[in-house]
Amino acid sequence: MRKFIKPILFVWFYLGWFACIFFALRDWSGWTLLFPLVAWLLLSQIVKLSRKLSLSLLLLALIGIIFDHLAIRFGLVTLPQNFSFLLPCWLISMWLLFVSVLPLTQGIFQNKLWLAAVLGSIFGPLSYHSGGVFGVLTLTQTWGWISYGIFWSLYFPLSVLFLFKSLKSENSI
Repeated sequence: MRKFIKPILFVWFYLGWFACIFFALRDWSGWTLLFPLVAWLLLSQIVKLSRKLSLSLLLLALIGIIFDHLAIRFGLVTLPQNFSFLLPCWLISMWLLFVSVLPLTQGIFQNKLWLAAVLGSIFGPLSYHSGGVFGVLTLTQTWGWISYGIFWSLYFPLSVLFLFKSLKSENSI
């Protein structure tokens, strides 16, 4: 049964991504927190979610949350809804979902950080663009695309490297 959990987690990540957008469009943003919660429960069946690993994942999510917050404040991204915290709940949920699958990328990217950088620089901004297609956010200008391309080309490989070192020291994967 354990061998099926990895694909289930990846499928759950994508379903959660769409659900976060669906719920954001209907002002049910608070419910989106259920998706990362289930993802983290699934992850705990694959790796030992030690305190160190959990804090590492939360730190990586916080870095993304702060970047998105700054991008919104500098006008690189606009959101149609108002929010009172760093980001709307649905976007925080997406970051928590994303970091839940990061430990599973170790075998793919640990020796190919250049590939993580290239894929990050392409698919990071595209995921925000797709949010615009659904009407939940908009990359406002060329600088938005460039900023997100640079951020993701650094964030993705560095987070993979950071987690690899954390997991290696714990022998969790």
